[in-house]
Amino acid sequence: MISKESKFFQRSVDVAKRFLRSVVLVDDRAYESLDAPPEEVNAPASPEDAALGEVEHAREELEAEGDQDAGDDRAHAFDVRTITRLFAQNDLLATVAPIEVGSRQESRDIVVRLARRADVLVLDWALAGEEGDRGAFAREVLKRVREEDQERGGRLRLAVVYTGDNGLVAIKNRICDAMGIGRGNPTVANVTEGHARYVVLGKPSAGSSDDVAYEALPDRIVREFTELTAGLLSNVALRGFAELRDRTHAVLAQTDHTLDAPYLAHRVHCAPVEAAEDLAVELLVDECASILRNANLQHEVSLDAAHERVIAQEDARFEIAVAEPPSSRVSVSNEDMHTLLRGGVENFEHPSLPKFSGTPPTAWRHEFYTNATAAFGGRMKVRGGNLNERFSVFSMLLTVSAQEPALTLGVLVRDTTSTDILLCLQPRCDAVRVPDDGRDYLFVATTPAGSLGFDLVVATARGRYDRVLVRPSPRTLRLIRFKSNGPHRQVRAVPDRDRSVFRDVTNKEYEFLGQLKDGHAQRYANELAAQIARVGVDTFEWLRRSDRSRR
Repeated sequence: MISKESKFFQRSVDVAKRFLRSVVLVDDRAYESLDAPPEEVNAPASPEDAALGEVEHAREELEAEGDQDAGDDRAHAFDVRTITRLFAQNDLLATVAPIEVGSRQESRDIVVRLARRADVLVLDWALAGEEGDRGAFAREVLKRVREEDQERGGRLRLAVVYTGDNGLVAIKNRICDAMGIGRGNPTVANVTEGHARYVVLGKPSAGSSDDVAYEALPDRIVREFTELTAGLLSNVALRGFAELRDRTHAVLAQTDHTLDAPYLAHRVHCAPVEAAEDLAVELLVDECASILRNANLQHEVSLDAAHERVIAQEDARFEIAVAEPPSSRVSVSNEDMHTLLRGGVENFEHPSLPKFSGTPPTAWRHEFYTNATAAFGGRMKVRGGNLNERFSVFSMLLTVSAQEPALTLGVLVRDTTSTDILLCLQPRCDAVRVPDDGRDYLFVATTPAGSLGFDLVVATARGRYDRVLVRPSPRTLRLIRFKSNGPHRQVRAVPDRDRSVFRDVTNKEYEFLGQLKDGHAQRYANELAAQIARVGVDTFEWLRRSDRSRR
C-alpha cells in the first residue's frame, strides 16, 4: 500500500481531482430536505430528540448487532443543499437520483443507468419502508452495477454507502455477501475488488466509528478514489482523459454542421464511397491524439514522480541480486535510488557492485536485467505475478477490445484445431467491403518461445500468457477465406461462451486473442514485405567478400 502521507499519494490525489467530474447521490431523505426551509435542515434537536440518554444502551446493542437503525432520525438526515454546494466548491457536479417509495424497481433501474455515466456513486443504506430488510435497495443496486461492469469488460468503480446507521463493518460485510465477493479486512469498512472499491461511511450524526462531516465528504471521496488509481501509468491515464474531457467541446466546436457539405462532396468522389466513413473516424482520432501529445502527460512519470513512487512505502527495501557471493543481495538507499532513476543502469555505481558498463557484462548486470521488475515490485510491495508479461501485453496490444472485434491488420487468433497462434496481416483496406463469395485473409504463423527467444506475449482466455516469436516470411504464410458477417461487409467475431471466435467459410473456428497496436502491426507487415522483396543473385565470391560494409 502507498502511504497516504507520501508525496506521491498527494500527487495522485491532485490528478484524481482533475479527472473526477460527476457524483450521483441516492438518498430518499434528499427531497425531504428540499421541501423544508433551509434553516430547518440542520435545526436544533427537539425535546424528544434530546432524550438520547434514555436510549443510549439500546444504541450500543444495535451497533453490536451491526447495521440496525440507531433510532435517531437526525442521523439519517441528508442536507442535499449543503452537500451539492460543497461538491460544487470542489469542482464536482453532484446530482440526486429520484427515489420513489412505491416504485423501487423503476428507481433501481434509473440509479443503475446513472451509475454507468457517473464517476462516483453514493447511496444511503436504509430507505423508508425497509425496516424488515435494511439495505435491500442499496445491495440490489450495487449488485446490478457490478454485474453490468463485468459484462462490459470491467471499469474503475467507486461506490460509497453514506449512512446514519451504526456497524459500518457489518454493513460492508452484507454488501460483499450480496455481491458474492470476499469481505476483505475484517476491521475496516471498505473492500477493494480488482478495479472496484466499496466504502461505507457514517453520516455526521450517526455516532459510528467513521463519521464524515458534509464539509469533509468531497475530499474523502477523492481520496478513496485515489486508493484505486494511485500509480505512475494510472496517473498518466487519468490526466490524459481529464484533458480529453476539458477539450471535448473545443473539438466539437470545430465539427459543426457547416462541414457536412464538403464531407458529402468528398464522399461522392470516393471510390468506393464507403471509404469516406473511415476518414470521419480518423479525423476524430487525430484530434484526440494531438490533445494527449500536447498535454505534458510526461510530468506524471518524470524523475520526481518516479522517485516519489518508489519511496512511497517507507518500510520497504530495494535490493539488487548479485552472483558473488552466491544468492547475495545489495541494498540500495533512497538517495542511490534517485541516482539510478536519473541516470539509468549504465551510469549507476555502487561501492558493493562492479561497474556496470564493463564488457563483457558483469554477472549482476544480467541478473538485474532479468530481475529488475521483481526488485521494483518488491520495493513497492506490488502484488500479483506475471508483471513482465502483463506490461508486454499492455505495451503491444490494445487492452480494450470491441465486443465483436473485426478481423483486420494486427488481429491475433488461435487455431482451435491446432492451437497455433496466427497474426493477421491483411491490409485494412482489404478487410472491409468483403465480396459475397468471401475473401482470402493473410496470416503468418508464430513460433512458440524456444532457443531463439520470443518477441510477443499474448494473454489467453485461459488465464495464462503465451510467449511466441513472430518471423514473417513466405514460409510462415497462410491464406484463410472468410465471408463478411458485420457492418461495412467486415468479418466480425461472434461471442461463444466466454470467448469470441471468427468462423471461416468451412465453419472452422479461430479464437480472438487480441489486436496489436498500429505501430507494431505495421512493423510486422513491413518485415514480411522486406522478406518477399529480397532479390537472390549469384555473385563472384571474391567480389562479395570484398564488400566489408555488409559484414
